[in-house]
Amino acid sequence: MSKLYLIDGHSMAYRAFYAISSLTTSRGEPTNAIYGFTIMLLKILKEEMPDYLCICFDSKTPTFRHNIYPKYKAHRERMPEEMHIQIPLIFEAIKHLGCFSASLDGYEADDLIASCVKRFENDVDEIFILTQDKDMFSLISEKTRVVCCKKGVIEKTIFDPLKTIEKFGVPPESILDLLSLIGDSSDNIPGAKGIGEKTGVELIKKYESLENILKKPEIIEEQKIRTLIEKEKGMIELSRELVCLKDDLPLNFSLSDLKIKTMDKKSLLSLFLELEFKTLIKEMSLKEEKEREMLPFSLISTEEGISLFLKENKLIISDGSNSFFSSFDEAKTLLEDKNIEKIGFDLKSLIILFKKQGINLNGGLFDIMIASYLLNPGLKQNIDDIFIRNLPNETPDAMGIFKLKGKLEKKLKEEGLFGVFEELEMPLVNVLSEMEASGIMVDKKYLVEFGGELNEKISLLSEKIYSFAGEFNLNSPKQLSFILFEKLNLPIIKRGKTGPSTDEEVLVSLSKLHPLPKLILDYRELAKLKSTYTDGIIPLIGEDGRVHTSFNQTITATGRLSSSNPNLQNIPIRTEVGKKIRRAFVASSSNVFLKADYSQIELRILAHISKDKALISSFIAGEDIHSNTASEIYGSSKITEEMRRQAKTINFGIVYGMSAYGLSKELGISPNNAQEMIDRYFILHPGVLMYIQETIQKARELGYVETLWKRKRFIPEILSKNKGIREFAERQAINMPIQGTCADLIKKAMIDVYKSLPSNCKLLLQVHDELLFEIPEKESSKIAPIVIESMKNAGKFDVPIEVNISIGKNWGEL
Repeated sequence: MSKLYLIDGHSMAYRAFYAISSLTTSRGEPTNAIYGFTIMLLKILKEEMPDYLCICFDSKTPTFRHNIYPKYKAHRERMPEEMHIQIPLIFEAIKHLGCFSASLDGYEADDLIASCVKRFENDVDEIFILTQDKDMFSLISEKTRVVCCKKGVIEKTIFDPLKTIEKFGVPPESILDLLSLIGDSSDNIPGAKGIGEKTGVELIKKYESLENILKKPEIIEEQKIRTLIEKEKGMIELSRELVCLKDDLPLNFSLSDLKIKTMDKKSLLSLFLELEFKTLIKEMSLKEEKEREMLPFSLISTEEGISLFLKENKLIISDGSNSFFSSFDEAKTLLEDKNIEKIGFDLKSLIILFKKQGINLNGGLFDIMIASYLLNPGLKQNIDDIFIRNLPNETPDAMGIFKLKGKLEKKLKEEGLFGVFEELEMPLVNVLSEMEASGIMVDKKYLVEFGGELNEKISLLSEKIYSFAGEFNLNSPKQLSFILFEKLNLPIIKRGKTGPSTDEEVLVSLSKLHPLPKLILDYRELAKLKSTYTDGIIPLIGEDGRVHTSFNQTITATGRLSSSNPNLQNIPIRTEVGKKIRRAFVASSSNVFLKADYSQIELRILAHISKDKALISSFIAGEDIHSNTASEIYGSSKITEEMRRQAKTINFGIVYGMSAYGLSKELGISPNNAQEMIDRYFILHPGVLMYIQETIQKARELGYVETLWKRKRFIPEILSKNKGIREFAERQAINMPIQGTCADLIKKAMIDVYKSLPSNCKLLLQVHDELLFEIPEKESSKIAPIVIESMKNAGKFDVPIEVNISIGKNWGEL
C-alpha cells in the first residue's frame, strides 16, 4: 500500500523550537528548532515509512486571507529571531534527508496540503496529514487521515471520520461550517459573537449545513440564536472565506517529486558538523570508516592495551613495518625516554596508572584533551567529540590521535593559545598527578563522630520544623510546598514547572515572614554537608588512610581547576560546621600543614588590568581596600563593620559584573540605593568603569575575552537579542579576564613551587586562591619563604602580590 505524508512544516518547526528550550553551538548560534525538527522527521521516516512525503510551509508574503481581513492572525507574535535564522537550515536538512518541501507565495501550508490531497488522492492508497490546525480535519475521508502529535511525534492520535465526530461533534464535511460559526481564536477568525462550540454543534446537527442556516435563518427555532445569526451574518460569511481551504493551487510538482530519496550522507555530515550534532552523527553513522593505516611510531593506543601491558608485562610495539612484543624492561625504557614524545588523551590518568607499576612517563607530553579544552573551553571534552569537531572522517585510533595532535597544535598556534598550553597546562599535568597520588590523610574516627554530631543536629532541626507544621518528608519539594503555601498560607514568590518554587531564594524571602523557611534552609545545609563530607568521604578513604581527590583541568570555562570524588574545594570556609569538617584532614606524624593563600588577589588583578589609579595607590600603600571603598562611598572616615562589609560586597560585586538589582538583594537595600553606590564607585574608580566598557566592546567585536596569559573564553552570547542572555554574557566577559588570570597565576605558582620544593614536601590541594602543603614540622621555617617567593613571583603586576601563610596539624585550625 502506498502512503503519502503531508506535513505542516511551520507548525512542526514551532513545536520543535519550543520543545527544546535552549540548544546552541559552541559559537552561541541557536539550533533547537533545526535539531528538534530533524529528530521528528527522522522518526516519521523510520516508523511510518511513507512512500511519498511533502513538507508544506507558509508563504513568506501576506496571503489572500490577510487582504480579506487584516486582523487575520494579527494577535500572533512575530517569529522569534532565534527561530527565524534556523528556517533555512531546516530546508537544508529536509533536502539532505531526501525529502521534498514546498511553499507558494500568497498561500498557507494548509492550502498546499488541501491541493495535494485533491491532486494525489486517487494515486495513493493512504494520505496522512501531520498538523494541529482544526481546518485540516475537513479533509478527512476514508482514505485521508489527520495525525495530531504530542511530545514531538512520540504520542500521536490518528483521526478518521468517526474519531472526528467524537472530537468535534460533527463529521469532517461540517468542520468548516462549524469554524465559520464559532470562529477560531488561534487564527483570530471572528465567527459569530455569542455562538459557542456547543451551540454551533447543535445548529449544524439540527439544520445540516451553514448554507441552510444563513439562507433561511427563520428556521432557527430559538429567537435569541436566530437574532444573533442575523446580526452576525457578515462576520460568519467572512469567517467562512477565511477558513475555506484553497484546493486548486497550481502545484509545480508531481507525485514522483514527493518520493522519498536516498539521504545525502556527505551533505548531512557537513551540516551536522557545522551545527555540532554529534549524537545524530553517531546515530546515523554518517562518519566514513577508513581502513586501518600502518603506524610510523611507537604507541600505546587504548586503555585496554595499557591494561594488557600491565597484566602480561608485554607491550605491542609497531615500527610501521612489523610488530613485536617487548619485555617490561624494554617498555619501561621506551616510556621513560625523555627524547620520545608521548601523545594521548587525559595523560594525567595514564601517568598515575604507570606510576603504580614503577614507570615514570617522561618526554614531551601532548594531551589532546587539554588542547581541545583550550580551543573550546565551554564544551565537555571526550575523545569522540574532539574527533568529530576536528577530524570527522578519522577514527579515534592511534593513527587518528597522531593526526589529531597535528591539527590541534596548528589551531593552538593560530589562536595564540600554544603559550598557555605549553607553559601552564602541560607542565601542570605532572604536578596534578603527583598531588592526586599523594592524597590527604583523614582522621576517620573523628569524621565518624562528627557525622553522629551532625545527625543529632539534623534530628533537633527536624523536631523544630515538625513543631510548626507536623511531620512530612523534609526532602520532598511537593510536600514542603503544601506546608508553606497551603497549611501556613505564606505568599507564593515564584513558580516552577511543577508548581510553587521552594528553592533557596524563595526560602530566604519567606524567612522574613515565618521561622520555618529558615529552619528548612539550615536543615538542607546540614543534610548536604553530612551527605557530601561525612557519609561521602568515609567510603573514599583508601588503605593508606588518605583520600585522593581528582583535579579536573578541563571543566571550567575560566581555567579554574575543579575537584571531584570527593570535592574538597566546596567545603564552607567561614561556617563553624565547615571548620569542623576541615578539622578531619590531618598531617601525618612529624609533619604539619602549611597553607598559603593569595590576599585579595582578584582585586589586585582588577587594579592591574584596569590601571585604575586609586586602586593601584591603595594596594601600593598597603591600605585596607574595603575600608577605603567604604570611606569613598559613604563620604566618612568613621567606618563601621557593616559599612566595610557592604563595601566589600561592592568591591567583589564589580569583579563579577553585579547589577544594581543583584547588589540590592545582596545588601538588602533598594535598587535605587544600590545604583547610587555603584555610580559613586565608578566616579571614584574611572579606570574600572573604562575596563568594563572596553572589555564588553572587545567581546562584541572579537567574540571572546582573554587572560593575561592569553587564555581565551569565547562568549558569542554577548550578541544575543535576548536581553537576559546578553547581560549574563556581559557579566561573564567582565569577570573572566580577572578570574581566569587568577586561575593562570595559581597554576604558574603550583608549577614553580613544585620545582622548588624538597622531595619530602608535598603539595596536596589547590582550593581557589589557596595552596595546601604537607611538610616536615622542623623545616617549616625553611619551606615557607620558598612557597611565598614562588607564589609572589609567578606573575608581574603593577601592584604588590601578598601571600598569607599559616601552619597547623589539621586543615581546620589553619
